[in-house]
Amino acid sequence: MTSVDDEVTLILWHREDSGSPLYSVDARDAALHNARHFPSINMSSRAYFNASGSPTVLRIDGVRKSEEGMYRCRVEYRRSRTETTDILLTVIGNGWHCFLNTKIIS
Repeated sequence: MTSVDDEVTLILWHREDSGSPLYSVDARDAALHNARHFPSINMSSRAYFNASGSPTVLRIDGVRKSEEGMYRCRVEYRRSRTETTDILLTVIGNGWHCFLNTKIIS
């Protein structure tokens, strides 16, 4: 079975220097579109996860220069192997008016 044919059970977004997730989506007891969302305290009003599109997207509003760095998205499936993607976030600009460049590392 491939992950394409399997159900997502858990999605965790981490920043490289943080032990706790900045955003998690728990679909262990429901379908992904009905999953429970848990943004961290400092992301609660700025982060939004959209599971209806393809690919799914985590959007963070008001990204700051201090938030640059490596981020990791971990996706767990019901039966398939866990997938992990590292993303390098570079912020160009300041405050609410900034441009984001992302580069998929793995």
